[in-house]
Amino acid sequence: MKRTNKIIFIFIILMIVLFDFIFIFSKKENYSYLENRYLKKFTISNIDDYLSDHFPSRNKLLSIKTKVDLLSGKTYINDTYIAKDNYLIPKFINNPKSHYIYETINDFSKDKNVYVMFVPDSILVNEDKMYYHLDIEEDNELDNLYKNLKYSTNIDLRDVLIEKNKEEQMYYRTDHHWTTFGAYYAYVEFMKTKNEEYLNKEDFNIEKVSSEFMGTTSSKVLGVNVLDDIYTFNTNNDLEVNYVDKNIITNTLYNEKYLSEKDKYAYFLDNNHSEIIIHNKNLTNNKKILVVKNSYANSFIPFLTNHYEYIYVIDMRYFNNNVSNYIENNNIEETLILYNMYNLYMDMSIVKME
Repeated sequence: MKRTNKIIFIFIILMIVLFDFIFIFSKKENYSYLENRYLKKFTISNIDDYLSDHFPSRNKLLSIKTKVDLLSGKTYINDTYIAKDNYLIPKFINNPKSHYIYETINDFSKDKNVYVMFVPDSILVNEDKMYYHLDIEEDNELDNLYKNLKYSTNIDLRDVLIEKNKEEQMYYRTDHHWTTFGAYYAYVEFMKTKNEEYLNKEDFNIEKVSSEFMGTTSSKVLGVNVLDDIYTFNTNNDLEVNYVDKNIITNTLYNEKYLSEKDKYAYFLDNNHSEIIIHNKNLTNNKKILVVKNSYANSFIPFLTNHYEYIYVIDMRYFNNNVSNYIENNNIEETLILYNMYNLYMDMSIVKME
């Protein structure tokens, strides 16, 4: 063997040994905060996934790969569209069992005062930011759901969010949630539907609480580092917020600890809980509403506190009691069902409602 080939051979062997040493003795993380998921644990059956998840400098390599993909012209990575103005927009995924949703709501709504608000996702409202035209399946699904809901009062937000999105940011650029501004205009539509007065933006103390928000969608496209602002619309209400499942009572709708963590949207209503009861001590109108929701409602509910003395909040992913009995036991007059379309179809937890 020539001397040059020997040197190359020895170098390769040393690199393999060094890599093995780093891999074996490096600290293995259980959770990837960048990807917002748990990493694989070692078993014989999933050794390939384990090696992939714990590859040295994995996140840096994935970020480099994303940048190379973008330079090559890719605009679709990990079920996410890379759109104009630095938007990362999740793909809507249809569900062939969606008929169970309106069937469940119809059964539930027959003898109740129910409002339904299915929130369109960013892929529909920000369609103009896509680099090429898509047949937005979510649009047809919304039409189908509202057409088949027979007993509820249905609030279609598509037109107002698309119109307001021309001037204000209705959705975070790297997250699937709407912004507080999007939630505000949904609140306005809700109050208009009820023929009741709503608060104008000037009636709130609008405060920026973070300018470093990178949401869950950025976890799918590592290397696109776009920061967004988070705002709150505050009024001086004296609140008692009871997180029933945790047996914790506070006087705030927000948990500031999350502003220094990856999942900053969890700042609203302390992330997700099976049951929350909110009492506005400034009101004596005894108005009560139940909000059946997913996380989209967490930034919407603070607006309702200005009108209802009591707000009951349940998340069907974690709440396992009979909802009709819950309404009757608490003498609740109104129910609002609020879900965004993507998560409504993905988890289908609403079909537990009865």
